[in-house]
Amino acid sequence: MLAPAMPVRQGNGMAMRLGQFLEAMAREFEVDLIVAPVAGAVTAEGARWAESFAARVSVLDTQATLDTHLALIMQVADPQERAQAFARFGLPSLAARLTTTAALRCIEVTSGRGYDLIHASRSYCARLALSLGDGRQVFSLDLDEDDERVFSALAAIDARHGQEEASAWRRLEAQAFGQLVKATVPRFDRVWVSSPTDAARLGGLTVTPNSIEAAPRPRRRDDGRTLLFVGSLGYEPNEDAVAWFLSAVWPRLRTPGLRLRVVGPDAPERLRRMSRRSGVELVGWAADLRPHYEAATLCIAPVRAGAGTRIKLLEAAVHGVPIVSTTLGAEGLGMADGRHLWLADTSARFAASIEDALSRPSERRRRARAARAWVAKHFDRANVVARLAAEFRSLL
Repeated sequence: MLAPAMPVRQGNGMAMRLGQFLEAMAREFEVDLIVAPVAGAVTAEGARWAESFAARVSVLDTQATLDTHLALIMQVADPQERAQAFARFGLPSLAARLTTTAALRCIEVTSGRGYDLIHASRSYCARLALSLGDGRQVFSLDLDEDDERVFSALAAIDARHGQEEASAWRRLEAQAFGQLVKATVPRFDRVWVSSPTDAARLGGLTVTPNSIEAAPRPRRRDDGRTLLFVGSLGYEPNEDAVAWFLSAVWPRLRTPGLRLRVVGPDAPERLRRMSRRSGVELVGWAADLRPHYEAATLCIAPVRAGAGTRIKLLEAAVHGVPIVSTTLGAEGLGMADGRHLWLADTSARFAASIEDALSRPSERRRRARAARAWVAKHFDRANVVARLAAEFRSLL
């Protein structure tokens, strides 16, 4: 298994999905795990959990494998010339550390090991995974989400903010992801995504949803005025979500004593500045999210860019926290506005939905119960892992 971050059982959404795949594979095979950490840091705790499922765990030094061509491109001073050179380069920047040097390192750590199946997670790991085969293996790939769509949405947001240079670069990243997927996906025997929306857009792919562990009946001790956002703030769609909420939604809210807690690591300076206002608390990384969910009146997901599905909404539902989300934030989960949660896509409607939810405690409880039951039925981790293990078994 080739992964761009260390698989975990609890943590950020992508790493949790990696853990889901690792556990499913380990039920059927002896698994060697190679982590090329281009999308997440490796922690000792995460490594210990992965080692409980993998026969061997190897971590590549991706700082030493950066494509020298891209390194030269990034040194070009003129923005237009740099963008033109990147367009000719033709690969997403995330794939630029997974080069021939990385492939040689993978061959070194797998020397003497014979593989029946090679699995990669995320599109930017696809080329490296394919380079490791000798024609006898079955290949599988988890795209998780549609990266082209993610970067296109981020480019549109940059353009709305007048950041034309950043927008142009993200459009090039989106094009590069599109080209990469078209070139590599047909070479895999099975390809998964997390969302039916992405499966339909990309065509012919298998949906394996994100999942969440069943939990005891949640303890609730909210005060009726605490909003919660949970997510890694180094992930740009999450950064944009919080920035949009603070600038466009928060000023519209009129409930006295309202608080917003933002829980997640890697907040950029922009968010740290924006959070210096009354009622807003930037918590940072939390080892245990349960106290934050227990104390939350509402969980918010003001997501305007991204693809796949949001594991943190599944977490909120399992913990019995009512949810206010954009349509995109809840995409692929099958939850209905008015039944499981509140959906709103403009700043005015998002604020109105929050005020409506805060003013009706019984309605909050009703929708939270419905969401929890829905998640237990469709996204229970034990069931999802069992189905995924059976899919892996069917490949050989």
